[in-house]
Amino acid sequence: MCKNIQIKEERISKIEYIEFLKRTDLGSQYPKERFEERIAKLVDHVSIKSYCKKQG
Repeated sequence: MCKNIQIKEERISKIEYIEFLKRTDLGSQYPKERFEERIAKLVDHVSIKSYCKKQG
């Protein structure tokens, strides 16, 4: 197992989630129109807490 990977359970910010979606193909599943506005609203209303993050 890679030592620089952490598994956390904490609320992810709007900015972090939007950046994640832009880096991956998952962002293509959302309409491009008002993308950031829609995702920000989603994160405000849905708890996105568990994620794995590579450090460094």
